[in-house]
Amino acid sequence: MVPMSSPRDDVTLLLRRWSHGDRGALDELMPLIYRELHKLAKRHMTQQEAGHTLQTTAVIHEAYLKLGGSSDKDWENRAHFFGVAAKAMRHVLVDHFLALLEEARMAWRLRKKSSGEKRTRSFTEDAASNSSQTGFMLSPLAVSPVRR
Repeated sequence: MVPMSSPRDDVTLLLRRWSHGDRGALDELMPLIYRELHKLAKRHMTQQEAGHTLQTTAVIHEAYLKLGGSSDKDWENRAHFFGVAAKAMRHVLVDHFLALLEEARMAWRLRKKSSGEKRTRSFTEDAASNSSQTGFMLSPLAVSPVRR
């Protein structure tokens, strides 16, 4: 009699097959891990400021792209994969925030340039004086580290 394998064992086996180039393993793997990835992304999204513009699904997809979207990773096990995925999701959120910050910085420079003011406060001084903006700036970074 063949012992029944657990879903955790199946995920680890499929991750190893995928890391060795088996594209079919990825097709089998995605239904098993997607719900967990969604929970992980949702948990990260709840730590974001209200009105955050990224959707949970977009975070998952962007994290997948950050992971390379390929099988070139040597996944040790299920926990290793989800740890790396969580880190990739945090990077997606930080990158998104930095892009928004850069847009705001550019708009601020244009506004100050068009007003012709000689001495102005820096963008950082303006951001620091706005407590809600400062809190938003730190929220993607205030994520607990991945436990292994």
